[in-house]
Parts: sequence; C-alpha cells; structure tokens
Amino acid sequence: LRTVTGVQTCALPIFAGAAGEARAQAADSKMFASVEFGAQSTQRTVTSSTSFSVYDETATVTTFQPVHNGPVFGGSVGYKLNPTFGVSAGVTMFTARTADATVAASIPDLLIYNRPKNVVATATGLSHTQLGIHIDAVWFHSLTSKLELALAAGPSIINVNHDVATASVTTGTQNVTTGTRGESGSAFGFNAGGEANYRLSEKALFGIFARYVMAKTDLDSVTDLKVGGVQAGLGLRLRF
Repeated sequence: LRTVTGVQTCALPIFAGAAGEARAQAADSKMFASVEFGAQSTQRTVTSSTSFSVYDETATVTTFQPVHNGPVFGGSVGYKLNPTFGVSAGVTMFTARTADATVAASIPDLLIYNRPKNVVATATGLSHTQLGIHIDAVWFHSLTSKLELALAAGPSIINVNHDVATASVTTGTQNVTTGTRGESGSAFGFNAGGEANYRLSEKALFGIFARYVMAKTDLDSVTDLKVGGVQAGLGLRLRF
C-alpha cells in the first residue's frame, strides 16, 4: 500500500506540471488563424441609365438590377501583440445569387419625330461577386476558460465584378434586345465586427461571427455602387 501511495504522490506533481505547461503554451500562442463560412444578408437594387442616338433622336435606357444575398467564405491570419490586442489580415469572397434586371427603354419612332415608344424587357442571369481584403485591429477578451470574445475593425479593399444589363435597338423597329456586359472596380471602405468562440482545445476554437462591411466605387455604367453589407456565420479559430 505504501508503494502505491508513493506512486500516486509522485504522479501528482507530474500531472500538475503538464497542465501548467499546456496553459503556458496557450498563453505563448502568438499566431492565430481562422476559416469562416456564412452569408451576406444585405440586398440592394442598382440603377443605371444610358442614352444613345437612334433615327436622329435620343433613345434612353434605364436598368434596375437587384443584387441578392448569397454565401460568403474566407479566412485570416494574425499576430497577437499581447494577450489582449492583435492585428490580422483576411480575405472574404461573396457571390450573390444570380439576378434578373428590368430594362426600361424609350425608343424614337423611325418615321414620326418626337413619338417614342416605351419598352420594358428583362435581362437574365446577371452575376455579382466581391473579393474583399481586410486589415484589422483585434481585441480579445476571455469570459471563462472556455468562452472568448473578439472585436475587430479596420480598412477594407473590395474588388467587384458586376454584370450590367444592356439594350440594343433592332434596326428599323422600336424593339430592344437585351444582353449583359461585365464591369469591375475596386472599392475602399471599412469593416467592423465581432465573434464569440468556444474553446475545443488549447489550440482550437469554434464559434459564430458577425461583421459589417461598407464601401463604394464607380463602374463604367454605375456610379456610387455600394458593396459589402451584413455578414454572419460560423468559424474555426486556431492558435499556434
């Protein structure tokens, strides 16, 4: 019995030392990374107008194109300056659901001056994507040994690829044929958000996130195109 007791007594400092070493390793973790998947819920309608000469008069075309919600995924890497503050760089990819645009045109008459015909048509299958780069300052706060909060904010650069509805007039008529044209641009703005994570192990956490991204840019056919919006979802966080 004394022999068994001696083994247990010797083992306790060993286990305590191992636990302390694990906590020290967690505290010494400077690098962190994340992988996220969620959705961007913000939806908006983009309006653009153009005009051109037809039959020695001016035809006008106005398009109304919805930018739907859709999935967003991304990842980031960062470095802790101290246990509370850090910096990170992340990338997100948002793909809106395919949209149909309404095209409203006013087309002059071939023979009678100042007698335009109002035409309404639809352009289908328009796409919209946003690739975002985000540089953030991050604040960490542990609620318990298992729960952690993080808040982040910083500038964003978003590359936008946006399909625009087009319309052409069939020669000798007042009918229009719709089509699409891809345009792109870069938007500068900011992002801010937070996350709540549950610690799965010393190095891994799983949780939820929410952020707001706001930026705008000018395209060839669209001025002040707003991009970004409310994003939320799930994420896996790693410390190493």
